[in-house]
Amino acid sequence: MTAQQLAQPRRGALTRQAILDAAVQFLRDESFRDLSVAVLMAEAGSSRATFYQYFEDIYALMHTLLDDVREAILNAADPWFQSDNDPCQLLRQTLQAMVDVGSEQGPILRAVAEAAPFDPKLEKAWNSFLAHFDTAVTARIEQHQERGWIPAFPAHSVAVALNRMDAAVLIKEFGTSQRGDPSRVADSLCHIWLSTLYGTSS
Repeated sequence: MTAQQLAQPRRGALTRQAILDAAVQFLRDESFRDLSVAVLMAEAGSSRATFYQYFEDIYALMHTLLDDVREAILNAADPWFQSDNDPCQLLRQTLQAMVDVGSEQGPILRAVAEAAPFDPKLEKAWNSFLAHFDTAVTARIEQHQERGWIPAFPAHSVAVALNRMDAAVLIKEFGTSQRGDPSRVADSLCHIWLSTLYGTSS
């Protein structure tokens, strides 16, 4: 295989990432309804034809961005979901890491949440995104209830409420270029989660 052949996949990955980065940058100050292939590729500095080498349409692009956010948040949530050490400390670590992701990816969450009610494809993707976290948090609450760390209450309903609160806060604080203070946001979310689940704010 020649050096040129070896370089092609890397160039393709860089081009694809440049398109994704251009979309995030556009969405920091603009609405999803104003995003088009022509506008996006002007931002990315490539042709419309290049876009279709990597994505079927704008909705496929948004699905990719949303999947990336989900993976980043799941990785951030590892301390609380995967360890059986001090759950309060682990939850603090998880929420701080989640806020760090949200502070960078908030425009994606805002764009999808705003557009979802008007587009079935994005609505399905957004609902699936939220449901994924509802299932994970519900399971963890139930595990900690079995161990006596969390009082008895409907785990799923509380998980849904906490997750919807997180989404709303991340969108409000980080959905545009006018970003909030990640430390303050993390402290607020920690206070609510810890008080709700473990009866403590510390």
